[in-house]
Amino acid sequence: MMAWGEEDAIMAQIRGGKRLFEALAEGLRERKDSFPDGRLDSIQSLARDAGVSKATMQKALDSLREAGLIESFRGKGTFWTGGGADRSQPSQGNSLDTLTAKLRDRILDGTYRVGQALPKVGFISSQEGVSPDTVCASFKLLEGETLIRKHGKSWLAGGAEASRHNALGHSHRTPRNAPAILLLVPDYPFWEQVYHQEHSGKFVQNFYLEIERMGMETQLATVTPSDSGFFASGRPRIQALIQSLGDRYQGAMYIARDAEPGLLSWLGRFKRPVVWLDLECLVKDLDMRSIPGGSRLFRCLKDEDAAVTMALDTLAGLGHTRIGFPIFRSPEFPWIMHRSAVLKERAAAYQPGLTIVENEHHEGFWHPKPWLGPEDFPAWLEFYRGNLSGGRRKSLREMIPSLMDMLDKEKSASQGGPVTAILAPNDYFAHQYYLWFREMGLKVPGDVTLLSFDNNHWSRPFSISSIDFGFSDLSYQVAHIFLGDIPVKPDALHNLKSRPVLMGRDTLGAFKGARSA
Repeated sequence: MMAWGEEDAIMAQIRGGKRLFEALAEGLRERKDSFPDGRLDSIQSLARDAGVSKATMQKALDSLREAGLIESFRGKGTFWTGGGADRSQPSQGNSLDTLTAKLRDRILDGTYRVGQALPKVGFISSQEGVSPDTVCASFKLLEGETLIRKHGKSWLAGGAEASRHNALGHSHRTPRNAPAILLLVPDYPFWEQVYHQEHSGKFVQNFYLEIERMGMETQLATVTPSDSGFFASGRPRIQALIQSLGDRYQGAMYIARDAEPGLLSWLGRFKRPVVWLDLECLVKDLDMRSIPGGSRLFRCLKDEDAAVTMALDTLAGLGHTRIGFPIFRSPEFPWIMHRSAVLKERAAAYQPGLTIVENEHHEGFWHPKPWLGPEDFPAWLEFYRGNLSGGRRKSLREMIPSLMDMLDKEKSASQGGPVTAILAPNDYFAHQYYLWFREMGLKVPGDVTLLSFDNNHWSRPFSISSIDFGFSDLSYQVAHIFLGDIPVKPDALHNLKSRPVLMGRDTLGAFKGARSA
């Protein structure tokens, strides 16, 4: 039912030749002044009020955005721009530029992967609200940029270089003629840890899949000299390996926690790309160009600042103004304090009234502790309580003061009141908090909102909301630095950062007033 749309007027426009999404866009423009602070309602609300699907309403909003009349901000919403020329009927040139930019972005960010067929002309025409001729013209432009290629009646992502690789079909080439990439690590035990660790494992395993799909191979080598004959180790043997590969050698990826400028520069002398996977990324802005041979050097890393900003935007957008961030100090986890520093820096610049409340975990069981599921936790809890010194059986709330003091109205009074949302240092801690809250009868969300970082596979069955750092997409981009078939654009310092994504699940909730635990 069109609560706002004046159904007769919209139907008249449709009978006059306008499509439904165009009529909806016109209706929104006529109601522009009725939106408080110039902010549009959510797309779900707009679609429900107009009695149309979200897809149709999205096309209406896209047409307004294309006309320069609205602008969206992540975590804040969509707003009228207050200006812009009346471009509700854009020229083909303007539509062509907009569509081409959208398709280009989808190719570069991995939405359309190399070898994947692009959607049909008719589908894109319908979804984007442009003519089939405009879609065809956009394809031709992207073909000229070597981003797509024609294959029979389909357009595939990837240019001529990808076509050459794919001509071999699904067969594997022998090591004698396959292009090769050097994977370089400090030593083999480090490699085992990297391959099986949650974050770096996502990167490496997806990197392998993309490289092998394109008919390339990898050669593992270690920086530390070794007597083992399995891998090249130490610079002399690494150099001999690279020289033996000849024209097959496509570059090196160095995986380590710390940069070795001398090693990176040495690898750069072989005139091929060198990518350093920075596992700690504790140096915010490292200029790879300052290293000799820097034009061939790249640093790839997770974007901590973007992830923390996304977390703050999400919680603030839900109305939370007091956000708890528990601290666990350990030499094993330098990233917790780094994440804390970024969090406080971003919160201070964010908006008045947004407060980060930090409490340190002094309880002895947070880490290390075996992975506990909902079946194991009550038994572990009973065992732990039975072995506490002092004789008196503590309540669950007394056992975790580092968490409960932030949520308790009286105990948090000196800090300005209770927090309404907990931002966990990572999914490991978020999972434990979730088990404790559920055991105590606290609703998540409802009594407290819970958000985390990492999107680890073992937290997903519990529907814990988390920020995924985007390692899978990052590995795709790095693979194509070596493949050279799709442009990959690092920043001015030759840093290539991941793109975090909010995985909003069942532990996110809006602030509904003061709570006490």
